[in-house]
Amino acid sequence: MFDIPALIVVPLAVFVICLTIVARTAGRRSALGLIALFLATVAAGWWDIAQSRSSTAGIGFLFLPAMATVVGLLGAAGVGLRRSRSRVIRLIGATVSVAAALLIALEIADGVNTIHRNRARDRAAATRRS
Repeated sequence: MFDIPALIVVPLAVFVICLTIVARTAGRRSALGLIALFLATVAAGWWDIAQSRSSTAGIGFLFLPAMATVVGLLGAAGVGLRRSRSRVIRLIGATVSVAAALLIALEIADGVNTIHRNRARDRAAATRRS
């Protein structure tokens, strides 16, 4: 159905294309924001996936580039919109930037929940063995 390399290569290609467009049209600041949020999302997602003991957790790596691209684009859009003279557009830009940061925070929160869930399961298993 899906070719695994395509699930990784296509989002990365889209990221590079978007980065090029953002750098040419919105400037270096937006491009740096796009890169920073992309890398932050990859780092948070990688850490979140690494916390899981599930044999199927690695599937998350397939979708991580796409999510990181979306978060990066949201951040770049937020930076671009916050430059507007219109107060409403600046508010939308701030909201979009917060949404990008929220997606990263959700990845981190999910990793923390996984750690707590693993500890609880370890305690329950230790109690059963005793």
